[in-house]
Amino acid sequence: MLFAPPIGDEAYYWMWGQFLDWSYHDHPPLNALLLRASYELFGWNLFALRAPGLLTWAISFAVIGWWGVRLAGQGGALAAIVIAGISPLFFVFQSIVYNDHALIAGILVSVHFFVLFVESSESGRPRWLLLYAAALFVGVPALAKYSAVFIGLGYAFWFLGTPAGRKLLTSPHVWLAGLLACATQVPVIWWNYTHDLTSFRFHFAGRFFGARDAMSIMWRLFNFLIVATLIFSPFLIPGLVRFLRNSGNGDLARFRTVVRPALLLSLVIFSAFALRMLPHFYWLIPPLAAYLPVAAVSTGPREALWHIGFSLFVTAVLTFHIAVVPVSSLFGIRGVEDVAFGAVEIAERAQAEMQAREADLMLTTSYTLASLIGFHLRRTDIYSYLHTPEQYDVWFRYEDHAGKSAIVVTDSHRPAYQPERDRFESFDEIGKVRATRFGIFVNEFTLYHAKGLRP
Repeated sequence: MLFAPPIGDEAYYWMWGQFLDWSYHDHPPLNALLLRASYELFGWNLFALRAPGLLTWAISFAVIGWWGVRLAGQGGALAAIVIAGISPLFFVFQSIVYNDHALIAGILVSVHFFVLFVESSESGRPRWLLLYAAALFVGVPALAKYSAVFIGLGYAFWFLGTPAGRKLLTSPHVWLAGLLACATQVPVIWWNYTHDLTSFRFHFAGRFFGARDAMSIMWRLFNFLIVATLIFSPFLIPGLVRFLRNSGNGDLARFRTVVRPALLLSLVIFSAFALRMLPHFYWLIPPLAAYLPVAAVSTGPREALWHIGFSLFVTAVLTFHIAVVPVSSLFGIRGVEDVAFGAVEIAERAQAEMQAREADLMLTTSYTLASLIGFHLRRTDIYSYLHTPEQYDVWFRYEDHAGKSAIVVTDSHRPAYQPERDRFESFDEIGKVRATRFGIFVNEFTLYHAKGLRP
């Protein structure tokens, strides 16, 4: 995946790193900070884009391997890394620099410290530094994605639901650790406060617009659960169920005190979301990531073999889909990933048209297309002006560009609808650029020359 062309959202987060802020419309700022650090170290190139994923991959494997040795002896590290690392969920989201790569690594580190803290507490001598480390590192991945909160809730369930945990509630260290975890979110809270709560409203209100009929609800719920199972690997599910059901002592029980409430809460809440929206499978990443260190010892030998075979096939298909040609294109289906194919060609054509027509701006009708063109041209002044809320609304203000002309780029997934056309006094088509791979049609871009931007 290191040499695959950038995906639209990857380029989007790269642009976040070029406009550092306390937080952003879609997510908190951690991934943007990592990408900015990578840019400062390695420059503006594909390696710099993917380098943060290499770092978090190494951190994740270090934690998983450590627990593999602890749970199964010296040979356990390789088995733990293979079983966890080959899961399509882990492989894909650690290979591309969506916010999830930092989410996974941070959760693994946090759960590592928390389980060791629980062990020390059960022995009667709690090691408070471990709790502070767990609190800090549950706050850090929450700076990647809000869903890390479910791991924090798992910790809270241990304190409230176990005798050892309740006994510690009189200690100020417990409350100070909780305060530390909350304090990590101050930048996100401040940014939302100064931006009309835009990110919170986007996640907790703006997405609830789905049909309410029974068939639509059942389809959304079915889609959520089936896709999550397939991406995680159906052959890891039996071991996960046994892990959640079994009682007893030891490290598995300590992991279970975190994973079980976090997973059950996630499933209940996100399944309820299906009443009004399509829940996304990757919202389950936090509890599933917390399970990865014990996945190998919870999975039977035959299940492990089936898991490896299934995961190799799925990851190969996904890699082909991202790096070679979208699988959906083989069947004539357009998908959101198609925008990455042909982005270099349309970027060069759009820049040439901008120079030839002396246009003031280059705009697109999707944040992914704007980001990809900007990444390939190494420019930060290419914007999306989609009529629905997004991060580009913070960076591009119409009143600052009133009356200007623009080259507008669209693609087959996101054409120029009437709201985008009405933003200009005139909106004339220049031409189209077809993107193909190995003779297979993937995407079609359309260029427009628009004049008289309305504020």
